[in-house]
Parts: sequence; C-alpha cells; structure tokens
Amino acid sequence: MRKQVFLSKEAFLRSKRLGKRNMRLLLVLHILFLMTYMASGLYAMNKLFQEDFVLRYCFMAVIELILWLLADIMVWIASSKGRLVYFAVNIISLYGCYYLWQIFQFPLENLLDQSIRLLFVLAYFGKTLLLFCCGLQFYQEPICYVWQRYERKRVDAEKEDQLMIDKLLKANEEAHQKRRSNYRIAKRAMKNMRIYTMLLVAVIYGGLLLFYLGGFVCKMIFQNDVLAMDYAQRFVLLTSLFSALIWSLPTILLFLNHAFARLSVVVVWGLQAFYYMKEATSVVQVIQHEHYSWLCLLVIVLFESVRIGCLWRLTHTLWKDPFLKVYWKLKKAEG
Repeated sequence: MRKQVFLSKEAFLRSKRLGKRNMRLLLVLHILFLMTYMASGLYAMNKLFQEDFVLRYCFMAVIELILWLLADIMVWIASSKGRLVYFAVNIISLYGCYYLWQIFQFPLENLLDQSIRLLFVLAYFGKTLLLFCCGLQFYQEPICYVWQRYERKRVDAEKEDQLMIDKLLKANEEAHQKRRSNYRIAKRAMKNMRIYTMLLVAVIYGGLLLFYLGGFVCKMIFQNDVLAMDYAQRFVLLTSLFSALIWSLPTILLFLNHAFARLSVVVVWGLQAFYYMKEATSVVQVIQHEHYSWLCLLVIVLFESVRIGCLWRLTHTLWKDPFLKVYWKLKKAEG
C-alpha cells in the first residue's frame, strides 16, 4: 500500500523537487567516491601483488563499476525498481570478501606493505557500510518523495508547518516555545552544509585533476629535470588520491546532515597528518638517492601547501560555523 502524504500539493511538489536535487547530488558523490576508491585499490594491488592477480581484480572492479552505474542511472530517473537494484548491487559487491581472503594468502615481510594491505581491508568495509547508509537515504525525507505520488489531503497551512517542525526537531514540551526559531536555524544550517559539501567536492576532486595537470606543466617548463618532475607528479597524484578517499567520508556525512560529520573532520585531519609524517622522510631519501634536484621537493611542497591550505580554511570555517553548532546540539538533544 502506498504511503499517504500529509502535505498540501504545493508543499509536496516543493519537497519532491528538493528530494530529487538531493538524490542526484548524492549519486554524483557516490560515483566520485567509487572511482577514487577503485583507483586507490588498484594502486595498492599493483604495489603488493603479482600481475595476474592485479588483472583479475581490475576486471572485477570494472564490472562492479558498470553495475553501480546501472543502479545509479535507475535511481537517477526515479525508476520504481531503482532502490532495490541499488541494494542488490551493494550485496553483489560483497564478492570482494573473496579477494580479502586471497590477499592474506600472500606473505608480506615489509611492514609498510602489511600496513597498506590492512588499510585496503579497512577501506573495503568502510566503503560497503558507507554505500549501504547512502542507500538508506533513498527511503528518508525528502528523497523518498521522488518515488511517491500526491494524494489529496485537507491540511491547513498551520498544521502543515507544525508537522514539518515537529518532524525535524522532535522538540520536547519545554522547547516548544522556540520551535519556529529552531526551525529557521536548522534550515540555515542544512543550507550551509550543502555549500560546504560542494566546496569539499571541488577541493578534493577538482584538486586531484588540477594538480595532476600541473605536473605536466612543470615537466614542460623544467625539461632538463624530467625525471624529478615525474616523481613529483606521481607523489602529488598518489597523495591526492589518498586525500580524496579519506575526505569522502566527511563530505558524504555533511551531505546527509549527520552529527558525526564534525568529528569526522578531526579524524581525517589526523589521518592526513600521519600520512605526511610517514611520507616526509621517504621523499627526502628518494631525492637524495636518485640525485634529483631540490626543485622536485619545492614543487611537491608548493602543490601540497595549496591543497592543504584550501582544506584547512574550509574545514576551519565549517568547524566554527555557529548555525552548525546549534543544529548539532539540537540533534544531540533529540537523542
């Protein structure tokens, strides 16, 4: 039986348009995250294992990506079976557990290689859980309105506003007097979170492309030091891939208006700092061993400083946003 919609027609159509916009933005983030995850996984496989195993993994990854694209297209056009296909593909993607079992059959003596293998396993389970949570959003308001039809109900405007406010804030009796101001704060906070989401996408995924192209520009300018520029370009690309993968978590949590988004920013900054500390000595050793010019190090520091500076400025503004602080306090009070 179809769920009844207790909204006026204008409010229902407005919610449906908002749901469709949120759904399509979530699908774009979904595809970007998948491509980053698979590119990072391919790098890890190529670094750790034999070529035939890597080719099998690459083939299965392409098949999985095609299935995800099919599911996303069906959800994008609001097909009646789209959400079921999405969860079916999520279940099919569990075939990766077979590869997780296989990669532990290969003996790895290097501590760094063992760490990369462990990170790959953690990233796989994180990816599966994150995509499952994204699928649940298709059944939540306002996205769920995309698959519903309007059924006429006589609801006056005051009752409609009351239902929307109570649904969002679930305020107790003591906070009932302030429900309208809380609703305006929550609405402003959600708007800000959409803006921060788009800016994060632009920084992590746009920077991934721009800095990689910047490496080609450096090779054209410094033609006498091509090998050093090759190394700098490769390092920036791998670092950008790692950053795009870990920053996808707070990006998606922000899009979902999840209270954990604020804490996830701190966790991701910790991972980012650990990665830089681990790679710093490695970069210096490679430059000295291969006799690269120190211009290589300068290019790496310049590119990374720009990207990290943008991320720091954006996340600092997000952390200090007063509307988000109040919104997450209200969410926490709801339990």
